[in-house]
Amino acid sequence: MLAGFGEDIAWVKWEDAVETAMEANKPIFLLIHKSWCHACKALKKTFQQSNARKAFKKLSEYFVMVNTEDDEEPYEEEYRPDGKYIPRVLFLG
Repeated sequence: MLAGFGEDIAWVKWEDAVETAMEANKPIFLLIHKSWCHACKALKKTFQQSNARKAFKKLSEYFVMVNTEDDEEPYEEEYRPDGKYIPRVLFLG
């Protein structure tokens, strides 16, 4: 579930995200990426920089953080509002 995006963030599995968000009264930050994707690998590298890492950590205070890789991605059309590109970040309320 971490897939290079930080052990210090409380990532939640997609299948638990809606229930967790409702209980916490928070929106969802949904990160969709693939292990073979060059742009996704570049995003991981950027994430490792301290400022980006701090920003993600701060986001985790306000959002239920969901990190999906490969087959973990939700395939319903509502999670592809502007295409199937990756990496993809969605904010769900």
